[in-house]
Amino acid sequence: MHMQPIGITIQTSGEGYWSIINKDVRITHAVVHKYDDGDWGELRVIFDVRDWDTKSCGLIYTDPLAKQQLQSYLTTLGVDSSGLVYSEQGMQSRNYISFDIDQAFIDSWEKVFGTLEIL
Repeated sequence: MHMQPIGITIQTSGEGYWSIINKDVRITHAVVHKYDDGDWGELRVIFDVRDWDTKSCGLIYTDPLAKQQLQSYLTTLGVDSSGLVYSEQGMQSRNYISFDIDQAFIDSWEKVFGTLEIL
């Protein structure tokens, strides 16, 4: 799996459905999976578990500020994140946030970073 280093800190608002915690969370890496049966995929944003423990903090999933800050950062890199949406709850992990992505995201990610995983 090719993980792209991402060195940013995002903040949660505590206004998601799965957590009420407002906290800074370091993002360390990201990986894009493109599914070979269509024009969509998954972005996994890996966070530092020392900053965010899902057992005590809950899931970052659905937190609007975390998503907004991630989208803004990706846009500054040249990635089209306008279609970025949280994946379903079951796709979330103890060390990453899962997002569904569209073809525009995939194309721009590949242009900026040059690599992605085909599943």
